Amino acid sequence: RYHRRAIPKPEHEVYSTLGREDRLVVAKLAAIIRIADALERGRSNAIRTLNVSRDKNRLILSVSGIGDSTLESQGLREKGAMFETVYGCKPVLRVTE
Repeated sequence: RYHRRAIPKPEHEVYSTLGREDRLVVAKLAAIIRIADALERGRSNAIRTLNVSRDKNRLILSVSGIGDSTLESQGLREKGAMFETVYGCKPVLRVTE
């Protein structure tokens, strides 16, 4: 439910019935799925490798096998806010050859 537009909110019927731990799990998983969805924005399966590292307050997503990363970069900008809120680090796309 939360991988597209809506973020988890206490007034959502099913979400409100979850315990604190389960609500946190939902938020964490939704944030990860949003990142994955952003990286496949072009629907081309172009990304061949993904390496993840952390640099201070940034999560560096290094990808290869992708030519033009415009759609993925845009998707990450649009969908990365929830990840930053939940995990405390900003996802950044780095394209390598």
